[in-house]
Amino acid sequence: KIAKGLSFQGDNNVKINKQLGDTLGITGGATGALSDNNIGVVAKDGNLNVKLAKDLTGLNSVTAGSVRVGKHSDNKNYVTGLDNKEWNVQNPT
Repeated sequence: KIAKGLSFQGDNNVKINKQLGDTLGITGGATGALSDNNIGVVAKDGNLNVKLAKDLTGLNSVTAGSVRVGKHSDNKNYVTGLDNKEWNVQNPT
């Protein structure tokens, strides 16, 4: 069975076969600073499942659509991209 190599498969059901001595690249697309302890790998039913923490920590900012949460250069907290400039709960649009 060594001649068959080792096959890997992701969520898109595409199999990748690697022979002994081949390299399997695993990339996430990050180009900047990374955080620790936000991604876990859990073994279940013969698979390794990569999971994102429900509560992310150690982040400098978060962007969701046009909304960005983080810190200004003056080290104060901020939120940008919201339409509700009055911060009025009765008028959240």
